[in-house]
Amino acid sequence: MGVEIKDSEVIQILKNLEMKTEPTKSKGKVLVSIPSWRFDISIEVDLIEEVARLIGYDKLPSSSLTPSNRKKVDSLNQNVISSLVSLGYNEVITYSFIDEEEASLFEEKDKMIFVQNPISQNMSVMRTSLLPGLLNTFKYNFNRGEESVKLFEIGSTFLKRE
Repeated sequence: MGVEIKDSEVIQILKNLEMKTEPTKSKGKVLVSIPSWRFDISIEVDLIEEVARLIGYDKLPSSSLTPSNRKKVDSLNQNVISSLVSLGYNEVITYSFIDEEEASLFEEKDKMIFVQNPISQNMSVMRTSLLPGLLNTFKYNFNRGEESVKLFEIGSTFLKRE
């Protein structure tokens, strides 16, 4: 919330909301029992929101958000997309789930992430490369008479952590 609130004030607010509190050994932390009828509270941030609401949002100081590096990545992606589209390429978005046999052409089996309950066998592995999807899309279009198929994809790939 960006402001220090006394532990005693937080505990009183929670008690006013019919929540039971128990102290912990950690300074500034309290164990909270949430009433069964409060379905809207499931995680810590929900409690913080309730405290802020009862203090009054208008009484909390406002602050501007700090820009993230994500904006730079998104901007770079947009520039790449614009450049490729201007050269006649088409952006595709392929499935993140692919066939194990296709995945094995690009990555060792021990680095693959297998889906526990795949909707079909040809979607049993998380993709380790964008190439299988791009090649399948190229093949599909080429087999239907498209002579000049220019594709690209910007997306995520998935590998097991070591």
